[in-house]
Amino acid sequence: MNCAPPAAVKPGDKGNCWPQPKYQVWKVTQIGSVAGANNMKAEIYARGPISCGIDADLKLEAYTGGIFSQVKLVPMINHEIAVVGWGK
Repeated sequence: MNCAPPAAVKPGDKGNCWPQPKYQVWKVTQIGSVAGANNMKAEIYARGPISCGIDADLKLEAYTGGIFSQVKLVPMINHEIAVVGWGK
C-alpha cells in the first residue's frame, strides 16, 4: 500500500492509504552465508544488498539514532534486516 501522511501529525493520526496497482517484483537468485565485516562488504559490493538476522529486543526498539551496539550471551534471531551499504 501507499500512504499519504496525515495533515496533522499527532499520535493516532492516520494518513490516506490505497493499494498499489502496479509494483516491481524482486526475487532471490542466489543464497549463501557470509561472515565478517570485510566479507559482508565484498558481497554487497559484488551483488547488492544482503539480509542479516538480528536479535531485536526492547533496547533496539528504544534506539533513536547513531550506532547501536549490544552484546548478548545468547542472542536469538527474531528479525531480518537488509544491509545496503556501509560508512557515511
